[in-house]
Amino acid sequence: MAEPATQWTEAQKRAIHTVGQSMLVSAAAGSGKTSVLAERCAYLVCDAPPPFRCEVTELLVVTFTEAAAAEMRSRIAAALYKRYQQCDDARLAHQLALIDRAQISTIHSFCTRVLRQNFHLLGLDPNFQMLSEEEGTLLRSEIAREIFARHYESDDSAAFARLIDRYGDGRDESLRYRVIRIHALLGSLVDPTGWIEKSRARLLDAAEKPMKQSALGGAVLRRVQSELAIIVERLVKVITQFQSSRRLEKYQEYATEILAHAQNWQDAFNARGIDGLALAAKDFALGRMPTVKDLSAAEETLKAEMVAVRDMMKEGDLHNLCRFSEAEWRDGMRKTIEPANMLLDLVDEFDRRYRGAKDEQRVLDFVDLEQLALRVLQDPNIARGYQQQFAHVLVDEYQDVNELQDVILTLVSREKSEDGQNSNFFCVGDVKQSIYRFRLAEPKRFLDRYQAFRGPTATAAQSVPAPGGIAATPGQVIDLQTNFRSRAPLLDTLNGIFARLMTAESAELLYDDSHQLRAPDESPYVSSATTVAHVELHLLSKSSEVETDADNPPDESIELDQAEREATFIAARIAELTDGLGQPPLQILAKSETGDLARRPLRYGDIAILLRSMKFKAEHFADILRAHGIPVHSDSGGGFFAATEVQDMLALLKVLDNQQQDIPLAAVLRSPIAAIATPENALAKIRLAYSKRDDPVPFHQAVVRYSLDYDDDLAARLRDFLKQIVEWRELAHRRPLAEVLWLIYDRSSYLAFVEGLDDGAQRVANLLLLHEHTRKFGTFRRQGLGRFMRFLDTLRDEIDDLGQPSVASAADDAVRIMSVHRSKGLEFPVVFAPDLGKRHNLSDSRGRILVDREAGIGLSVCDDHKRIRYPSLASTIVSERLRKQSLAEEMRVLYVATTRARERLILVGTCAADASEKWSNQWSNHTGPLPADDLLRGNCMLDWIGPALACMTSGLNGASYQITTHVSVSTDALTFARRPELNDRQRAIAELKVASSTFAPEVIATTDDVWNRLTREYPHADLMTLRASTSVTAIAHVETDAQTQAFLGELVRDETDAPLIERSLRRPRVGADVLAPTPIDIGTATHLMLQHVKFDRACTIDDLNNQLNELVTKRILNESVSKSIDLGAVDWLVNQTPLGATLRENFTSLVREAPINFPKAGDCAAPLDRVMVRGRIDALLSIPFKKPQRVLVIDFKTDSISGDVDSDARTKIYQRQLDEYARAIHKMLDCSLIETHLVYLRARKIVSGRSPLNAH
Repeated sequence: MAEPATQWTEAQKRAIHTVGQSMLVSAAAGSGKTSVLAERCAYLVCDAPPPFRCEVTELLVVTFTEAAAAEMRSRIAAALYKRYQQCDDARLAHQLALIDRAQISTIHSFCTRVLRQNFHLLGLDPNFQMLSEEEGTLLRSEIAREIFARHYESDDSAAFARLIDRYGDGRDESLRYRVIRIHALLGSLVDPTGWIEKSRARLLDAAEKPMKQSALGGAVLRRVQSELAIIVERLVKVITQFQSSRRLEKYQEYATEILAHAQNWQDAFNARGIDGLALAAKDFALGRMPTVKDLSAAEETLKAEMVAVRDMMKEGDLHNLCRFSEAEWRDGMRKTIEPANMLLDLVDEFDRRYRGAKDEQRVLDFVDLEQLALRVLQDPNIARGYQQQFAHVLVDEYQDVNELQDVILTLVSREKSEDGQNSNFFCVGDVKQSIYRFRLAEPKRFLDRYQAFRGPTATAAQSVPAPGGIAATPGQVIDLQTNFRSRAPLLDTLNGIFARLMTAESAELLYDDSHQLRAPDESPYVSSATTVAHVELHLLSKSSEVETDADNPPDESIELDQAEREATFIAARIAELTDGLGQPPLQILAKSETGDLARRPLRYGDIAILLRSMKFKAEHFADILRAHGIPVHSDSGGGFFAATEVQDMLALLKVLDNQQQDIPLAAVLRSPIAAIATPENALAKIRLAYSKRDDPVPFHQAVVRYSLDYDDDLAARLRDFLKQIVEWRELAHRRPLAEVLWLIYDRSSYLAFVEGLDDGAQRVANLLLLHEHTRKFGTFRRQGLGRFMRFLDTLRDEIDDLGQPSVASAADDAVRIMSVHRSKGLEFPVVFAPDLGKRHNLSDSRGRILVDREAGIGLSVCDDHKRIRYPSLASTIVSERLRKQSLAEEMRVLYVATTRARERLILVGTCAADASEKWSNQWSNHTGPLPADDLLRGNCMLDWIGPALACMTSGLNGASYQITTHVSVSTDALTFARRPELNDRQRAIAELKVASSTFAPEVIATTDDVWNRLTREYPHADLMTLRASTSVTAIAHVETDAQTQAFLGELVRDETDAPLIERSLRRPRVGADVLAPTPIDIGTATHLMLQHVKFDRACTIDDLNNQLNELVTKRILNESVSKSIDLGAVDWLVNQTPLGATLRENFTSLVREAPINFPKAGDCAAPLDRVMVRGRIDALLSIPFKKPQRVLVIDFKTDSISGDVDSDARTKIYQRQLDEYARAIHKMLDCSLIETHLVYLRARKIVSGRSPLNAH
């Protein structure tokens, strides 16, 4: 089957066509990863060679968001449809029809299916409900509070108090957060219990065993050895280069002195271990570094290298490792064992309590889905079943999986199949874009698989598939390097930057040729006819030098000041790019309205500003750009709880929860909700009225007393307001909170009020978001206004603040401000990446309690006797691992931000005025990657970008960049910036005029017409409430007289009036084998018996009993219920009645339990709006050889009849059903003779009749 004529690269073709083995596709930014994955799915369904071709329902495609899954399904359907258009193949049409049943979903949706299919193995309710993220957050917070409260009162309260004092500064908030975070980490592991046990054992070993014999001690020793080797190697290289110039002889002597100390340290360490090194380090002293003037750039580079190595010994990580002897290290570890064990006990207790709370509510969270799915899939037989079900397992964004998810996906694939089948595991992703470590993503899984498939010496050229597209090796890596997004000079510049930054030590991967971004051979997007720099680095000089270090980050106000200056600069640069300011504006290549590529001037909507952190800064950037007339669409990173209108409503809710809260009550009284004139004066008046020192009155009591004691306007308003508060509080106790909040909005007209204020649309959006949170809270299992307030407090604590909802459309012509994480997967013609001088956030590696999935837990040492705190062996190792992981992620964040640009990348940061000169002096002659130690000591992204660009030459190897230092920020360009035009709504309001007091006749006529349209009754109102379908039983019940209705309560309804899809399954009866069957059970069993009676057999009472036993053996009937079937009644029907004889004589034409659907007659004048009637005929017999044709409609009943009145009443209802069936059969078969037979089995009575339609 021919493929669509898409121009795939050779690497893309290999990724699409290679089958028969595990595959890892490393897809660089802009390389068409999603298109390749969708095309591979279409290939596997349509064109793959046997036995690899499959049905679309045999694919398992896993993505990480519901939106991505929906997009992937759409793309696969589009790829299949292209093929279908070419060949009009019936199989393809069938695959397209099945696309909605294909297993294309998130990992959590797949795990949900696994659990629902295997619930019985876990003792799980198959109708389990999911705990929402918001409710889970609140529940975890509440459980942590309860656990801590219990420990304050327990027998171990003294030890618990020591834990709080030493590691929480006397407050337990940070420790509660740490317990919850450790629990979340454990949820991503395959063996969380093993992790805890291993962590305890590791700490104990480090405290009791020599360093060489413990895992933590050995890690420290290996690190010391590595650091010393690096120092010696770098010093030898520097000294060798100093020897080439006699001018640098003094530096050579100084470097030789440093080398002598380093070698002494090395000898001492090799001879006596950490004790020898500690003694040698105490004697470390150097003379003053000599001065040599008029150094060249190359000589400055050498000098800087020597100073960097010296500083590694004076104040670097190695210096910190030399501070303690081995005995001191182990003594410190002993001091951490008690608090560490108590902390792990808290985590274990939290897990038990949290699981208990979920079990009580019969809910699962997302972690449960994965953990329980793993338990199911660890059964080899079940895993093998899924391996047979899925011919191919494909995983998108593989770089973001965690350990647990990876194991689950591996188990359902055939990668480790013991049946000798070819592996079918296909993973695609880009480890350079793994930026979700805070969500417990583990890029190491990608890197490990990459190394395992490629091998230590393999190259991309060696991973070639065998003939026919079926690879001959067990695993293969395919690199997608062609970038279809950005211009070639921009790509070359980025390659130069990241080849110098990303190494195995600094970024956990080496940015070698396999990771380089390549421009396609032919593409209008990548060709460049201009000579301007495609990458701009703008350095804004600090307004004042602020000395900070890693442990003391700069003050927030300083950062905001720098952000404002950068925002002002960006506003000016945007004005230059869009307006030109005497020069033509930037021309970009974009699709025109006809779909063709054409050049046009840059618009605001083509620009994106990507921030590493949105908190506070996004608002400042947006405000400054708006102030200079630049429209902005900002995904705000905070400010929701700080918004005045939100604070007003939260204060009101606090008062409704507890009126005896002075501050919230005062806030409400001074807000527009209370509608008090001059509220500040009113509050003062209330306070002064009850201000006696000898009889202080709380403010909330003063408000109530003032409303009762005084008779002025303020007292009257207070009485009305307090009455309203009482009404709203009563409603809050009885009605859903979302309903109450909306009633408050309506009664107080608060929405209308805030909409009239400045930025009214944003204020309304904030209030609607608050209402949305109350609506979500309404789905929680436990309710209450107080719990809702705790829910908001938890949200505030967990994520600090919520972003305000955006009121701008993404389609507006406005500059977009968003986080780097939000921008992932997007592209923009022009990208600004500001705030590059912001220090890296390394708080995860600096806490008193540190946790790592590999190294375990590490606590700093708290010495109460000496009143000092210092690092332990464990915290040292864990801290270093976390620091490297954080820096590697920061580097990947930088990669994601810079690869969003299509035509121009503009980098902006604040630094020292001479930073560019220093970078040039130190690194201008450097080749290859930057030293790992320098990269790891970088405090901000500018400390990486500046040296990397200093190593490069613009114009060489395709690089195109420009570095500019700005001593001050000029706003001259902003005076020419065009202001945004009024939109249609604003223009219409601006043009409004005062209406005249008289109206023209045509206006009156128009008004009357509008009024008539608004008040006209809909002519088909009856159809608005008409059911689409109903049951025969419902019709019969509605159309019976009053006397018959009296018996309806006793009747067993065979059908419900609800659609079949809404019918809930009957709950299994506990102890069904020992409890007496109900009449419903007996009736159902009797119908099953009659459905399966074989009329071609003897059908004596003994034969009927044998047939019944056969049904029990086949598990069609339950044995206990079968004993209650009246076989005598069945024998009477079959052998003693004319109807039975007819059934036996014509059994080959007998249809039993026949479903039927037909339109209800005479119910509506509109023929297309008829109600469909559904039912099920117990027995339908057509005797075609009789002239005229004879049709029998038979209904079996097991009712217990008492008296003739009862019989007649029941017959009226049942006969009405049979008449409906007969009417439908008459139209379907066009027969003239329809008999109805109502068989009362228990009463041994048959009521026969003929349909009234026979007269027609």
